[in-house]
Amino acid sequence: VLPTLQQGFDLLSQAIDELRNSGGARPRLTIGASPTFVSRWLMPRLQRFLEQHRGIDVSFVAGRQLANSGSEQPSRLALDASEVVDLEIRLCHQIPEGDAVDLLFAVEVVPMCSLHLINGSPPLKCPEDLRFHTLLHGDGRRIDRNQSACANWLQCAGIKNVDPRRGLDLEHSTLAIEAATDGLGVTLAMPLLAKAELDAGSVVVAFNIPLQLNSAYYAIFNHIALKRPEVEAFRAWLITETESFRPS
Repeated sequence: VLPTLQQGFDLLSQAIDELRNSGGARPRLTIGASPTFVSRWLMPRLQRFLEQHRGIDVSFVAGRQLANSGSEQPSRLALDASEVVDLEIRLCHQIPEGDAVDLLFAVEVVPMCSLHLINGSPPLKCPEDLRFHTLLHGDGRRIDRNQSACANWLQCAGIKNVDPRRGLDLEHSTLAIEAATDGLGVTLAMPLLAKAELDAGSVVVAFNIPLQLNSAYYAIFNHIALKRPEVEAFRAWLITETESFRPS
């Protein structure tokens, strides 16, 4: 049996050498996106993609502006000198530039707060009652709060006795949702990004008056990255996963 065993050992040795030469690397997908989008929308759904594509590893970097993707090299979208991504998921006010751009879903917000505020003292029974409560702004500091989403929502709801400039300024919408959960006030938030808190009942929709913002989430690719099977697979999965959120 020695010749047969020797042949098997030779094949095993060859396979080990090939793994060493290639680093034994599995396909890796690198995604640029905001921490809020990753933690609140993508992470709860990502297991479905990983179960369908068990040979693909996924990593995330904080989303920033994409570098020019018109050249053939590098094959990924550069964030800076040390980080590259295969795609970026970005919130934009208009269709962004890119070799391939997919609309994921538009942004709609509603006022949310803790149930304790609804039944508290003073209670929050109608939009005019917002004048007695703290406004939680989750879009960072703005020079002119009169142009903010909060101001637009108040106008949409026909409320004139609430000053949109007052309240707490928070850097991310996640912080605003957490502050609302703690009963600190009322925030405008996307139901898609606050699903866990809404399902748990830690926040509720104060008033079912949605505001459609002039912005949407997009996935941006370049044509070099799309030549890789793992990037194509994630793009197809992402389009399927967001289909129900887009208007028919």
